[in-house]
Amino acid sequence: MTHHFGMEQGFENSPMAKLLREYGSQDLESWGLSMEMKVQVIIETEELGPEMILDRGLERSVRIPRYHLTTIEWDRIQSAVTELQIFIQQAAKLIEEWQNHFLVDPGNTLLPILARTSSLFGQMNTAWKALCL
Repeated sequence: MTHHFGMEQGFENSPMAKLLREYGSQDLESWGLSMEMKVQVIIETEELGPEMILDRGLERSVRIPRYHLTTIEWDRIQSAVTELQIFIQQAAKLIEEWQNHFLVDPGNTLLPILARTSSLFGQMNTAWKALCL
Protein backbone atom coordinates (compact mmCIF):
# COMPACT_ATOMS: atom_id res chain seq x y z
CA MET A 1 0.00 0.00 0.00
CA THR A 2 1.36 3.41 -1.00
CA HIS A 3 1.39 6.23 1.54
CA HIS A 4 0.41 9.64 0.18
CA PHE A 5 1.82 12.59 2.10
CA GLY A 6 -0.88 14.72 3.73
CA MET A 7 -3.72 12.27 3.09
CA GLU A 8 -3.85 10.96 6.66
CA GLN A 9 -7.18 12.77 7.26
CA GLY A 10 -8.56 12.27 3.75
CA PHE A 11 -8.30 14.39 0.63
CA GLU A 12 -10.58 17.18 1.90
CA ASN A 13 -8.07 18.01 4.66
CA SER A 14 -4.94 17.41 2.59
CA PRO A 15 -2.39 20.04 1.54
CA MET A 16 -3.42 19.49 -2.12
CA ALA A 17 -7.09 20.18 -1.35
CA LYS A 18 -6.07 23.34 0.50
CA LEU A 19 -3.98 24.42 -2.49
CA LEU A 20 -6.88 23.77 -4.88
CA ARG A 21 -9.23 25.81 -2.68
CA GLU A 22 -6.70 28.64 -2.69
CA TYR A 23 -6.46 28.42 -6.50
CA GLY A 24 -10.22 28.85 -6.80
CA SER A 25 -10.71 31.44 -4.04
CA GLN A 26 -11.19 35.12 -4.68
CA ASP A 27 -8.13 37.34 -4.21
CA LEU A 28 -9.35 40.69 -2.92
CA GLU A 29 -5.96 42.33 -3.44
CA SER A 30 -5.76 41.42 -7.13
CA TRP A 31 -8.81 42.55 -9.13
CA GLY A 32 -11.04 40.44 -6.89
CA LEU A 33 -10.43 37.40 -9.12
CA SER A 34 -9.33 33.93 -8.15
CA MET A 35 -6.15 32.55 -9.66
CA GLU A 36 -8.37 30.21 -11.65
CA MET A 37 -10.31 33.14 -13.13
CA LYS A 38 -7.12 35.09 -13.95
CA VAL A 39 -5.83 32.12 -15.92
CA GLN A 40 -9.21 31.64 -17.61
CA VAL A 41 -9.32 35.29 -18.74
CA ILE A 42 -5.87 34.95 -20.34
CA ILE A 43 -6.71 31.66 -22.04
CA GLU A 44 -9.97 33.05 -23.43
CA THR A 45 -8.20 36.09 -24.93
CA GLU A 46 -7.21 34.43 -28.18
CA GLU A 47 -5.70 37.53 -29.80
CA LEU A 48 -4.05 40.64 -28.45
CA GLY A 49 -6.39 43.52 -29.14
CA PRO A 50 -5.26 47.04 -30.06
CA GLU A 51 -6.43 48.24 -26.63
CA MET A 52 -3.87 45.89 -25.04
CA ILE A 53 -0.82 47.12 -26.98
CA LEU A 54 1.05 50.40 -27.00
CA ASP A 55 2.84 51.45 -30.17
CA ARG A 56 5.73 53.85 -29.63
CA GLY A 57 5.60 54.67 -33.32
CA LEU A 58 8.19 55.20 -35.99
CA GLU A 59 9.64 58.35 -34.40
CA ARG A 60 11.08 56.48 -31.40
CA SER A 61 14.79 55.88 -30.93
CA VAL A 62 15.96 52.87 -32.96
CA ARG A 63 17.21 51.19 -29.75
CA ILE A 64 13.75 51.30 -28.15
CA PRO A 65 11.39 48.47 -29.12
CA ARG A 66 8.25 49.72 -30.83
CA TYR A 67 5.54 47.64 -29.12
CA HIS A 68 4.68 46.68 -25.56
CA LEU A 69 1.62 45.73 -23.57
CA THR A 70 -0.23 48.47 -21.72
CA THR A 71 0.73 48.78 -18.07
CA ILE A 72 -2.60 47.32 -16.95
CA GLU A 73 -2.28 44.31 -19.25
CA TRP A 74 1.38 43.77 -18.40
CA ASP A 75 0.70 43.84 -14.66
CA ARG A 76 -2.27 41.48 -15.04
CA ILE A 77 -0.40 38.97 -17.18
CA GLN A 78 2.86 39.07 -15.26
CA SER A 79 0.99 38.58 -11.99
CA ALA A 80 -1.06 35.67 -13.35
CA VAL A 81 1.98 33.92 -14.85
CA THR A 82 4.01 34.32 -11.66
CA GLU A 83 1.19 33.17 -9.39
CA LEU A 84 0.35 30.20 -11.61
CA GLN A 85 3.97 29.07 -11.63
CA ILE A 86 4.05 29.23 -7.83
CA PHE A 87 0.87 27.12 -7.63
CA ILE A 88 2.32 24.55 -10.01
CA GLN A 89 5.55 24.34 -8.02
CA GLN A 90 3.64 23.94 -4.75
CA ALA A 91 1.47 21.19 -6.23
CA ALA A 92 4.51 19.39 -7.64
CA LYS A 93 6.16 19.36 -4.20
CA LEU A 94 3.11 17.57 -2.82
CA ILE A 95 3.37 14.69 -5.30
CA GLU A 96 6.37 12.56 -4.42
CA GLU A 97 6.42 10.83 -7.82
CA TRP A 98 6.87 14.08 -9.71
CA GLN A 99 10.47 14.89 -10.53
CA ASN A 100 9.60 17.72 -12.96
CA HIS A 101 6.77 20.18 -13.35
CA PHE A 102 5.26 22.38 -16.06
CA LEU A 103 6.86 25.77 -16.72
CA VAL A 104 4.41 28.51 -17.65
CA ASP A 105 7.12 30.63 -19.29
CA PRO A 106 10.01 28.27 -20.10
CA GLY A 107 13.37 30.00 -19.99
CA ASN A 108 11.63 33.30 -19.23
CA THR A 109 11.18 33.87 -22.97
CA LEU A 110 7.53 34.89 -23.41
CA LEU A 111 7.08 37.67 -20.85
CA PRO A 112 10.09 39.70 -22.06
CA ILE A 113 8.68 39.66 -25.59
CA LEU A 114 5.29 40.85 -24.32
CA ALA A 115 7.07 43.62 -22.40
CA ARG A 116 8.91 44.97 -25.45
CA THR A 117 9.41 43.96 -29.04
CA SER A 118 9.82 45.51 -32.46
CA SER A 119 7.73 42.81 -34.11
CA LEU A 120 4.01 42.97 -33.38
CA PHE A 121 2.92 40.05 -35.52
CA GLY A 122 6.06 37.94 -35.63
CA GLN A 123 7.01 37.99 -31.96
CA MET A 124 4.37 39.58 -29.74
CA ASN A 125 1.38 37.67 -31.08
CA THR A 126 3.38 34.43 -31.23
CA ALA A 127 4.48 34.87 -27.59
CA TRP A 128 0.86 35.53 -26.60
CA LYS A 129 -0.40 32.40 -28.36
CA ALA A 130 2.37 30.30 -26.80
CA LEU A 131 1.46 31.62 -23.36
CA CYS A 132 -2.20 30.79 -23.89
CA LEU A 133 -1.49 27.18 -24.89
